[in-house]
Amino acid sequence: MKSKIGLEIELELMNSDGKVENVATNVLTDPRNDGSWVAETRFCQVEVNSRASSSIRDLEAEVIRQLLILEEVCADHGVVPIAASEFGAGQGRSNVVKPREVIYQRVLGSTLAEALNSISGVHAHIDQMEVNKTGQYNLLLALDPLSYATTSTSPILFDGTNGLNCHRVNLVRNVVYRNFPSHGELPEYLTDDAQEIIRQRKRFDDWLKVSGLSEEEFAKLFTLDNTGYSPIRRRDGIGKNGTWEVRTFDSAPLDIILGIVALYKGIYDHAAETGFNVEISNRPGEYRFEEGRIILPHFSTLKDMERKAIRFGMKDQQVVDYLRAILPFAETGLEEGDRKYLDPVKESLVTTDNPADRVMQYLRSLGLEGEKFTPEQTALANLFLRKEYLSAIRKSSENGTTQRLVA
Repeated sequence: MKSKIGLEIELELMNSDGKVENVATNVLTDPRNDGSWVAETRFCQVEVNSRASSSIRDLEAEVIRQLLILEEVCADHGVVPIAASEFGAGQGRSNVVKPREVIYQRVLGSTLAEALNSISGVHAHIDQMEVNKTGQYNLLLALDPLSYATTSTSPILFDGTNGLNCHRVNLVRNVVYRNFPSHGELPEYLTDDAQEIIRQRKRFDDWLKVSGLSEEEFAKLFTLDNTGYSPIRRRDGIGKNGTWEVRTFDSAPLDIILGIVALYKGIYDHAAETGFNVEISNRPGEYRFEEGRIILPHFSTLKDMERKAIRFGMKDQQVVDYLRAILPFAETGLEEGDRKYLDPVKESLVTTDNPADRVMQYLRSLGLEGEKFTPEQTALANLFLRKEYLSAIRKSSENGTTQRLVA
């Protein structure tokens, strides 16, 4: 059985100077929005939701249709969308009266809540299968470092600080949720199906205790599967059998997103053929992805790759070797027509670049040095990522509609 996959794509809105603009309400209330675009916590963000598709080809067609309409609407409101987090060019405003956001501000504190609101990512919903949910979860968890090593567009923090390849994942895991490790940290592999429900309950109870609300009041805003943060959410109420919501991709140009999503779908569908019969290595450094046998990395190895992917992206040899080992297995799991979407992933093995690297290479080529950029300098990063975003849309479009896109 082949899985279906759908996307939630968070995008920033910026003006022609590369500074974010808080006009999301105008964009979202435009009559051309068929309900697929929804509000995020920031007024300078929109989220584009796709329908679930059984092929990457169909997913691309669905997403590009939405993005082309969004281009026209944004142009009418004097802004353009980009796949990026906030770098400090302009100031995004949070909807602090939104009921859930009130609790985020209370639980995390306003400083950390605002930091969290500054980032943009992509969430992929992949069908849960009926058999061996523990194996499904563990397989997806084992792909974690690759999800941001390939997609990172966040080499700069909201205050202009640089120095890491992926500030977004570092912010979530090592800063914002530092007082709630069961939320922010990369969780260990599951040992049985019930364990994730137990973890969900703990996350729910952790926040309930400090929310200032009764359980009845809290449960009107939060459920077991959407309280706080987890890299992978088990969403039993979505779709026929529920989905796995993978939340670790940076918002990135469409070709990059489709590439890593194709990798996930390919390995997931290939593993489904054997009922997700996966093993977990008891030796650090060992893993194997072969026909009939999947050995996932020891958790200490996974944590090591997490640290390296956050800091170096695809510049780390261990991360590159891991992706190279997985790629053939994933490619075999895809329909022939979907295998071309892996091309950007394959290219990253050769160049060892991701979007974050290209942003920093561009800024350094302009002579911009130091560990912290000014708002004017980060605006240049936004403008660069706008070109990357548009280039990917043009590659995906098949009908020439992109000739109407703003530059």
